Amino acid sequence: MIPVLLDGARMPAVENLPSDLQSLVRMNATDVRASRLNADVWDLTGATMSALGERWPPDEPGGKIYAVLAGIYAFFAGAVLLFVVIPSIFTSIGLPTVLGTFVLLINALVLLRLPIHSSVRTLTRQQALRIGAVGHLVGFTIMSAGASDVDGVMIFVFGVTPAALMFLASFAMRRLVRS
Repeated sequence: MIPVLLDGARMPAVENLPSDLQSLVRMNATDVRASRLNADVWDLTGATMSALGERWPPDEPGGKIYAVLAGIYAFFAGAVLLFVVIPSIFTSIGLPTVLGTFVLLINALVLLRLPIHSSVRTLTRQQALRIGAVGHLVGFTIMSAGASDVDGVMIFVFGVTPAALMFLASFAMRRLVRS
């Protein structure tokens, strides 16, 4: 049992309670305020789940899939940025390479759902992965258009495979959420 104190209420004195409720005074009470009801109910739910031996907050379906893919994509987007910026010091880099790199970096920000715009932050993980798949194909296509030495293996490994993985992960997450 968890005593709940609404809007600054205090625990009553032991002598003011019936004998069967007097043990409540020794329990840790949870404050719930109308001004921050959602956060306080979240904390109360967490306290209840922890008291029952459950994990709080619960794992989201597909959360690990999303975390792994988004982290790997962000790492490789950073690597692409380094491989474009460092060579640009010594040689001239074409506009398609710079534009494609910019698209891949924006795509990483969208995939991570960083607060660059209010609509990005409200994306679900599945939506972010689907948009990420399309954004990756667009960015890679722009970069490939400016390169004269792009072969089929490179297009498949660095273009199609990451986009396909993101799309398949979004599909797998949707299946996990339904079940």
